[in-house]
Amino acid sequence: MGDAAQHFDHLFMVPCCFQFKFDYTFTISLTPESLNKMVENFQLSDRSLDHSGDLVTTVLPSILEVLEKGLGDRVILIQPQPQPSPVWPLTEDPPTQVSDCSLTFGLLTHKSNSLRLLDRGPPANAPEAADFRQFWGEKSELRRFKDGGISEAVVWAFSSGLNQKRSVCSKIVTHVLTRHAGISSEEIHTVGRQLENILYVPRRIVRETSDISSSSNSNSKDKKKEGSSGAGYGTGEEHIYHIRQVLEDLGKALRKLPDLALRINAVTGVDAAFRFSEVFPALPAVEKLTSENLLKEKNRPLPLYTPAMTVICSLEGSGHWPEDIDRIRDLKTLYLVDLGDKLSDLGLKVNVQETHVDVLKDGYVFRLKLGVSREVGVLRMVRSPEGMLKMEDTPESLAVEAEITMLPEMTTTLQGVQQNHPSFCATVRLAKRWLSAQLLLGHIPDLVVERSVVHLFQNPLPFTAPVSPLVGFLRFLKLVSGNDYKVESFLDKVTAPPLPVIMNRLKAVAAQTLTVLQSQPDTQWKVIFRPPLNMYDVVIHLSTQWLSRGHQGVEVKDVCVAKYPEPWRAPANAVKEETLPVTDFDPAHILLQNLKSVYGDFALFFHDTYGGDVMSVLLKPGVTDPKAVELGHLFGQKPTVVDSKPALTFDLDAMVEAVKVIGGDMVVKVDVQTKIQS
Repeated sequence: MGDAAQHFDHLFMVPCCFQFKFDYTFTISLTPESLNKMVENFQLSDRSLDHSGDLVTTVLPSILEVLEKGLGDRVILIQPQPQPSPVWPLTEDPPTQVSDCSLTFGLLTHKSNSLRLLDRGPPANAPEAADFRQFWGEKSELRRFKDGGISEAVVWAFSSGLNQKRSVCSKIVTHVLTRHAGISSEEIHTVGRQLENILYVPRRIVRETSDISSSSNSNSKDKKKEGSSGAGYGTGEEHIYHIRQVLEDLGKALRKLPDLALRINAVTGVDAAFRFSEVFPALPAVEKLTSENLLKEKNRPLPLYTPAMTVICSLEGSGHWPEDIDRIRDLKTLYLVDLGDKLSDLGLKVNVQETHVDVLKDGYVFRLKLGVSREVGVLRMVRSPEGMLKMEDTPESLAVEAEITMLPEMTTTLQGVQQNHPSFCATVRLAKRWLSAQLLLGHIPDLVVERSVVHLFQNPLPFTAPVSPLVGFLRFLKLVSGNDYKVESFLDKVTAPPLPVIMNRLKAVAAQTLTVLQSQPDTQWKVIFRPPLNMYDVVIHLSTQWLSRGHQGVEVKDVCVAKYPEPWRAPANAVKEETLPVTDFDPAHILLQNLKSVYGDFALFFHDTYGGDVMSVLLKPGVTDPKAVELGHLFGQKPTVVDSKPALTFDLDAMVEAVKVIGGDMVVKVDVQTKIQS
């Protein structure tokens, strides 16, 4: 009964906005001249009399007819946006079309058919071939297919990237309206793919890493026929599939390793890339750029950010694990040492640590961790004051359980969502990129964002599941800006809820972003990724020369990234290094963590993870209030006098100086936007 009531609300009580319902919308700008031209092209002179000279109403059925024929099974519904009917006094003649106007259409697309790159027509000698050629014009061509048949066909793109596939519907709309309605392409404006540009990586960065990866793998026995990046990076979706394929190859090798103490049963990637939610999936690492030769160089270059992607190796069950957590971890370390040796024998570069093994495979670094279920059980053993052992969750047991059990389950779930809804990947990454640009992602757990986006696909009422990432992103903004958004419903027993000030900020900026996108979704897309800084007490400006993720920034140029150094290459006669590339090296993130550890009790720190060149500081409520002198609470304070009595107040100037000292050359300047009275 509860579900029925909820469905009733969705169907009859929730407003269904035109832009939220349709995956793509396009607008035709009309003038009296273009309307008359359409009437002539469609041969509708007689029909215009039936509509009292209303040319828009006259041509609309013909426009829908050619759109339906051109789009075919790619669309489920083509809907013109309702226009208010003209009103005039009975004593006057009806109004005629004498001024410019526009028609807006919505396309509800099929999630798989809409991505088809080729339309196969009738055989070349069939009677229908002439009609096919007449409809498509110069786009139609004869092609031989794998079944041996020769047929008319229309090819809309030669790249199989999802970003190209999502452009097919707009290409069809432009072509058929230009050919059959006489409308120029400049008069047709399509909305649906504008925000995807924010997920691109500069072509030079992709080219450099692709070249280096290709050269480093040229002698590899496992070299694949298909490339890993380069021009195929697009919005990164295909790149994620490639990373998963590399991990699958590594997993096969791991499961076949001989003479291990315990067999590896499953290899599961739990990094965001394997959940299809990593905003910028890893590019092939610059192998020669290692920590050793970086230290040897006088003018040390800044390596591009290379993440180590976490992978859980689940071991077969055994009753021989000890009951002591330290002994379990010692045995895991010994196992990792043996695992590293066997991987080295396969020709892979490894770096063995106490808790994991880093492995370089096809230019990507995978961090292998062991999943031992017995470890969770031992961590849950708690001794009571009476000396009795009991089983209960502890923070440490929950953390281990989340990593080796909950995260793999979440990864599997999201992979299923992506398989059913190809637009999920771009949608969740747009949501994360926007949150990071608004300096909020570090305060809202990744899994909360991912579960919120999954909710939009699994519970889309009153709409259908989004096929366009832009529409999915719009619905995400609508969801988080609503008063009924309860972040608690997307938390688990490990994840801490965001602070109320963060949620209030999220709702405010989401509502404002929604307003911008609904009013001007094409020309103002970068505005929504530029956060207002006037609400913060302190703004720290960073040098772009220290941003290892600077190529992921909002304002970065596409073709050339002159302000970031070229990837470093070792001389041809240099001795080959046997170490891995520098991983997880992000100076801005290190500075952020240092500031949090020192001043986290006094302020909240905000930063755009993906190439942000500013950090913002928001003082916590009550920090600036004078306090009584306490010997154990002198850090960060300075003496003052209140009502003729000694007191302490927060020393903002000292914090600013500490930021400059900790940041060093990375900090360009610090703007203090709040004055604290002494």
